[in-house]
Amino acid sequence: MVDGYKTVKTFNGRVLVLLHPACTIPKDEILGLLQSASVDVTTVLFVEPTAIHENDIDPGNDRCLIPVDAEVCEDLTIVNAGRQCAQSGCPVVVVFAEGFAYQGLHPVANGYGTQCGWSAGDVRDRLTGIVEIATPVDASGSPIDREDVNQVKC
Repeated sequence: MVDGYKTVKTFNGRVLVLLHPACTIPKDEILGLLQSASVDVTTVLFVEPTAIHENDIDPGNDRCLIPVDAEVCEDLTIVNAGRQCAQSGCPVVVVFAEGFAYQGLHPVANGYGTQCGWSAGDVRDRLTGIVEIATPVDASGSPIDREDVNQVKC
């Protein structure tokens, strides 16, 4: 009987945390967030975004978490690494630092994944795919719309 069951999506693989060297979010806070999000912290691998660019890391069956704060939010290496992860089939989640009030849709989330604030529940739902990629939220947890797709004018 279908009504008696709840479907929960899980994944086997690593969680790649693309941590920019200038990001001020401590690794232990990120691990705490992931542990609260029911992620086995033994599967977490911290890498710099340039490791993705240099093909040192193949994110194929992994999940990608990109923590951003005011220091690194607009850095292009994050955008490029997010694109490469998405192109390899790796779901990409941008997570905003606690207290960082980013307005709008981050370029990585807009083009290659989704985003959420510093919330274990939101991170868990997005890493496991329970919340579809079409439903990003801003740093405060409010739903945010994606840009409309239009034909390119030649």
